[in-house]
Amino acid sequence: MKFARRFTPIWFELRRSHILAALFALAILGGLLFAETGWVKLNNGFGSDWDCASPGSGDPVCIKKPTHPPQ
Repeated sequence: MKFARRFTPIWFELRRSHILAALFALAILGGLLFAETGWVKLNNGFGSDWDCASPGSGDPVCIKKPTHPPQ
């Protein structure tokens, strides 16, 4: 029986807790990747008429979007 056990694929021995742990880890890594790529725009509490960027060190830099004068 040891011969057959040696060739048993590993996924036959996985339990539900192993699969849930792997899915949880993938969700965490996906969330970190999503946040790190800059798809999420944060304006640090300012309104939607502000653009904020993080220069890498220090506080974020926020610039107000220009307003167009009424015509």
